[in-house]
Amino acid sequence: MKLKAFSPLLNGYETKAALTTDHAASSYGRPVLVIDNGDALGPADCKLADYRIIEASADELAALDAAGYWMKIEAAAFLKTTGGRP
Repeated sequence: MKLKAFSPLLNGYETKAALTTDHAASSYGRPVLVIDNGDALGPADCKLADYRIIEASADELAALDAAGYWMKIEAAAFLKTTGGRP
């Protein structure tokens, strides 16, 4: 999946990301979102940086929701995920 930070502090930073339990920041089987530089982000980190989903599969969106990551989805990502159906 791809994310974009809309916080003015991160200046539109775009990154690839993956939800995983294979990271030191993950505990008790709870997944964390790992971005391309290896940093792990929790749900609060994503809120603070105003990360938004710009590309993700339906499975990735479901996994994010189940893990407690509630981020905005940009329109283009939503249309790509749903095949153009609302």
